[in-house]
Amino acid sequence: KINQLSVDVLVSARSVPVAGWYVAASLPVSEAFAPIREMQQRMLIATLFLTLLAGGAAWWVMRRQFAPLQEAARTINGMADESVPLHALPVADLDEIGQLNSGFNRLLETLGRRERALQASEERFRLIFENSGDAILISSTGGHIDAANPAAHTMFGYNEEEFQQLGRNGVLDETDTRAAAAIEERKQSGRFYGELRCKRSDGRLIDAEIHSTRFTDSSGTLHTITQLRDVTERKRAEEALRQSEERMRLVFEMMPLALLVMTPEGEILSVNPAAEQHFAA
Repeated sequence: KINQLSVDVLVSARSVPVAGWYVAASLPVSEAFAPIREMQQRMLIATLFLTLLAGGAAWWVMRRQFAPLQEAARTINGMADESVPLHALPVADLDEIGQLNSGFNRLLETLGRRERALQASEERFRLIFENSGDAILISSTGGHIDAANPAAHTMFGYNEEEFQQLGRNGVLDETDTRAAAAIEERKQSGRFYGELRCKRSDGRLIDAEIHSTRFTDSSGTLHTITQLRDVTERKRAEEALRQSEERMRLVFEMMPLALLVMTPEGEILSVNPAAEQHFAA
């Protein structure tokens, strides 16, 4: 109720029958509800304080709980940019973070085994490449020579830089009509085996037995590995043997005397024309 002073008040009235009076009492609302408002303010302050306290405690607990995870993340980032050497993460407890670190350690062990296997494979290839008695050339698209082993340096007389500058066309004899067909065969089937004529740094032509294979590396780049063996002396020896056999055949056939080639058991293997005429008569 609003009194004549425009103050909101609480009014209570009671009759007194004996005296025929009415007794009324009034109290401003602000005074009546002051304890309640004070209690509400205190509860609000207490609630705010408890909320801040609970939030601070939760932040501290979470910070403590996630500290190992943050440390692991910093360590892994350091390993990724190579500022920290690869090493296993500590596993203090078998909680979620401990299981995560343990999983990372197992992954690290797997990668380590693969890295060691790859290094061993590369070492075996390096030993074969460097110690092979045959020339080995590794080339890429367009015939560019990326690497040559020591036997190739000896066979052709070029150093590594010269091989890279010359490329495939620098070692193949451009007048050999078989070269284009060999390159096309390797392009179609992925490999070629045969003989081609090559040229050395001093201009001398040599005959080479060639085994060439195309392959793709892990990045998808196409390469070619070619093994070459100098067969010039072997072919000369074969030609000399052929010519010697041809001379012997001519002597055998042109000899006016009868000639027979027999086994120790007396089996006749061959006779010359003079023998055929002699025994036919």
